[in-house]
Amino acid sequence: MESDKDIINKYLAGNKDYFEILVNKHLSHVFNFVVRYSGDREGAADLVQETWLRVWRNLKKFDTDKKFITWVFTIAHHVVIDWQRKKKALTFSELDTVESDFKESLAGDLPSPEEIFDQKFLHEKFREVVEALSSLEQSIILLHLEQNLSFIEIAEVLNKPQNTVKSIYRRALLKVKEKWPDGLR
Repeated sequence: MESDKDIINKYLAGNKDYFEILVNKHLSHVFNFVVRYSGDREGAADLVQETWLRVWRNLKKFDTDKKFITWVFTIAHHVVIDWQRKKKALTFSELDTVESDFKESLAGDLPSPEEIFDQKFLHEKFREVVEALSSLEQSIILLHLEQNLSFIEIAEVLNKPQNTVKSIYRRALLKVKEKWPDGLR
């Protein structure tokens, strides 16, 4: 598989098909991030489209020595923030609102109905606890736990110092632990 740098260079050299390759390579990651960060599964497609439009407009400015997906997440983050400002409601998402979406997201062998119930219950409790956090804390947890970004990459996405990101993440985890129901520890 070609690196993002190679794909971008081929696109910028005039082969327009390579932008589609780039989008297809990262579309699911960007879509998942936007859905979880915005909390709007129905509107996520529009936000993802706006993200890729901004990527396309600014691709010539991208520094190919940097990690492409971090840059895309930064753009997606700004798109969602712009959308939230227009919406005037800064609420976090319901991570999975449809039961079938949850079942489809499970990997590997099918778990028993009891395991599905337990996982869904814990997932919902975790979502409830995370929703009580600030938008910044939510985004750091989401980028680290869901998108597997390092703290350096999260710092780039959020335009914050790395130590600040680490500190906010640590405090957010402590808040999650404090609010986690005693019977589920």
